[in-house]
Amino acid sequence: MAPAETTIIKVRYLMVIVLLLALVFLFLPHETRAEAAHSLAPVQMQVQKGDQVMIRGFQGSVEYQVSEASNVIRVEVAEDASKTSEKYKDEWQFSFKREGSEVQVRIEGPASKQVWAEVLAEKNQPEFFIKVTGPSLPVHINWNEGKIEIHNLLNSLNVTSIKSDVIVSKGQGDLSVTNQEGSVIVRDRKGQVKVDSYLAKVRIENVEGKIDLQNFTGESRVENVTGDVHFNTFKGASHLTSVKGRIEFKNGIAPLRIEKFEGELRGRSGQGAVYADVRGVADVRVESAEGAVNLKMNSSGAWVNLGTAEGTLAVPGFLKLTRLSSQQIRSGRLRGSSGGSVFVRTTSGDIRLR
Repeated sequence: MAPAETTIIKVRYLMVIVLLLALVFLFLPHETRAEAAHSLAPVQMQVQKGDQVMIRGFQGSVEYQVSEASNVIRVEVAEDASKTSEKYKDEWQFSFKREGSEVQVRIEGPASKQVWAEVLAEKNQPEFFIKVTGPSLPVHINWNEGKIEIHNLLNSLNVTSIKSDVIVSKGQGDLSVTNQEGSVIVRDRKGQVKVDSYLAKVRIENVEGKIDLQNFTGESRVENVTGDVHFNTFKGASHLTSVKGRIEFKNGIAPLRIEKFEGELRGRSGQGAVYADVRGVADVRVESAEGAVNLKMNSSGAWVNLGTAEGTLAVPGFLKLTRLSSQQIRSGRLRGSSGGSVFVRTTSGDIRLR
């Protein structure tokens, strides 16, 4: 066999071996970051009357698992410092202690401002994965970035974060979430819900209680809520469906869509269009500058008063037309069965009623 042919065979043989090794590696089970992390020994503490839980940290994840049969708080912690420089690893410490009625689960960071500046510049903080198991005590979580999950908590909950994916489901009690980026999901819960965000994607569904939602730029969805909704947004598209109660909104330049609504509707919009599907007895008062206002009111017999300075009116022809020096108004009673009242004013936004 010629030397050239021998070389070609060897090269092909090596390529086959490399390919087989790659396939073996591909189908091997891969550890998640939490599984690859170093686990610390679990710790626990007896619960006392009036206790509340405070969880503080930086990156990773937090899970609070409710165990109503237990009077003990148990904490499991895993640390992944694989991306942290050796010189900084000792700067991070896990702490579990009591201060009065406050049970504290904490990740302590660098004490020096200079070290903090270097860590933030290099973006090499360790990640901690915390799992807390205990009864339904009031819980406060202050966590910079990661994933936060709480299910079945029958008490108040306060979450503050910069950029996390927050999931709260079931249970009851007042809930407050401040999360500037990431996402917030609240579902199947009873009690007041307050969410404050700049850019997070927010979803609230199947809730009984008052909703207070502020989301400057992020997308918001509210569905199947029994209770008043106070809503404030500027740039994020918003969709509210099947709300029974009072909706009070302040909208900027983004579209706002309200469907299957029963109750009292109050609000103002800037450039953003407002679409509202109002059912039952109407109680509507909406003002808009440039944004259009579209109302769907099937079978409504409400008294309506619709006026615009510079926009157009696409409304039933039998409504009375009144022309003033500054605006045109169409008014009268609709020819359906359910009553109520509707008042709409715009500067240049069009008004449509169907």
